[in-house]
Amino acid sequence: MNHAMFPDPSSRRSNTLGALRFGVLGTLAIWREGGCTEIPAAKHRTVLAILLANLNRTVNVGMLIDELWPGLAPSTARKTVQGYVWRLRRALGPFADRLVTIGSGYRMVLPADWLDVLEFERSVDTARVALHAGASERAVGELTRALNLWRGPAFDCVPRSPAIEAYAVRLDEAYVAAQESLIATQLSLGRPAEVVPDLVGLTAAHPHRESLHRHLMTALHRTGRRLDALDVFQRLRFRLAADYGLEPDRQTTELHQALLQDCVDVAAVPRR
Repeated sequence: MNHAMFPDPSSRRSNTLGALRFGVLGTLAIWREGGCTEIPAAKHRTVLAILLANLNRTVNVGMLIDELWPGLAPSTARKTVQGYVWRLRRALGPFADRLVTIGSGYRMVLPADWLDVLEFERSVDTARVALHAGASERAVGELTRALNLWRGPAFDCVPRSPAIEAYAVRLDEAYVAAQESLIATQLSLGRPAEVVPDLVGLTAAHPHRESLHRHLMTALHRTGRRLDALDVFQRLRFRLAADYGLEPDRQTTELHQALLQDCVDVAAVPRR
């Protein structure tokens, strides 16, 4: 995936209790005043990632043990987890009280604007409302802001426990969906040339995702590159047949027929 650079956290609005931010949209990161705090130990990163994935909810020690040592937990696992949590609290410094013990579990208690994924989701939701209201330019701004929060694949450099793997896959899918929504909105605003470079990269990264290929075909046609648009269809058709023995779906085939006929209606944004 092509990810925009994440803005310097020091340039962001400070929260009411001081400067603290967590990032999971890329390498797991903690930003405090003075810079980024690294979590060098892999299992410490796993514990922090699970707590952030369950923000403001209690995570039972048993779940942490299962995620850290699937089926192979040592007899000292519970005490070891306590040690990991102690070290994470040290890394949080004056914000250590944000990682609280509740019964036989732990909870990371943070406001929404202290975690990048919640900012991402809020901007995507705002964009969705704006699109429904016909405010396309505002939607473009919100989607661009959301995508700019990404620095790489979700939970990059965190060992893939079952829970983290599932959550990371969901977030990476949300990232592509937000990109696709931004591209569709840009096309609706008559900006095909702006989206072609991103679509070329996205279709290469997701060679079986037909909706992205339809957007690329439409954008190329609108910029006067009809033959290139037809070539996109042929490459998609070949890949689907070679990998799955399938033909492109009805929407893609209809768009291809419109391109062959040089139909003016192809200017309409293809359905996702």
